[in-house]
Amino acid sequence: MIAEGRSVTERALEVPSVGTFAIQAAIAAVHADADNPVATDWRRIAAWYDLQLRADPSPVVELNRAVAVALRDGPEAGLAQPYLFFGGRCEEALEHYRTAIGAQVEMVLRFSESPEQPPPGMPAPGFESKIMHCSFKVGGSTIMASDGCGPGATYSGFSLALSLATEAEAEKAFAALADGGAVKMPLVKTFWSPLYGQLVDRFGIEWMVMVALEPPK
Repeated sequence: MIAEGRSVTERALEVPSVGTFAIQAAIAAVHADADNPVATDWRRIAAWYDLQLRADPSPVVELNRAVAVALRDGPEAGLAQPYLFFGGRCEEALEHYRTAIGAQVEMVLRFSESPEQPPPGMPAPGFESKIMHCSFKVGGSTIMASDGCGPGATYSGFSLALSLATEAEAEKAFAALADGGAVKMPLVKTFWSPLYGQLVDRFGIEWMVMVALEPPK
């Protein structure tokens, strides 16, 4: 039965446009090929989830992909990611980070697009078109975000550290992020960086902007 199902799956994957059900079947086939979780080809499963994330993005797919990546590369690679809540300003934040620091939006899922109905009273009235979940990349790092279930957001106890290659890039990013926010520490030379500064952006997120210190030769 498993062999027959695998054969059907392989034929389905040969078509030019692979659907989400064929991808799910391919993932199940990889699991079926392994005797135990340790023997599972997590590299292939992570690759299939990458494809499914593009075809049918959702928080569930994001989480399943993160688990597959963690089992492929170790937990640090799969699960340690910031998750920010913007209290109704997530779309504005995405656009700001896109223009300020070149953020690349990977996926956006709105509450109105959720495959499941949220619990009663969630989200707040008027939040139907707000962002339930999204992810964006800054350089090689992935940040996840949401509008949350109601207006208002507060942040404390953490900062996002942005490391750049040159002083010109650091100065440009610092000025763009600080626009509409507040500078906590101007860019200055320190013993750990040729240029380092701290700011709070217009959404209340704290940033540490720095030039990467070259390792000793």
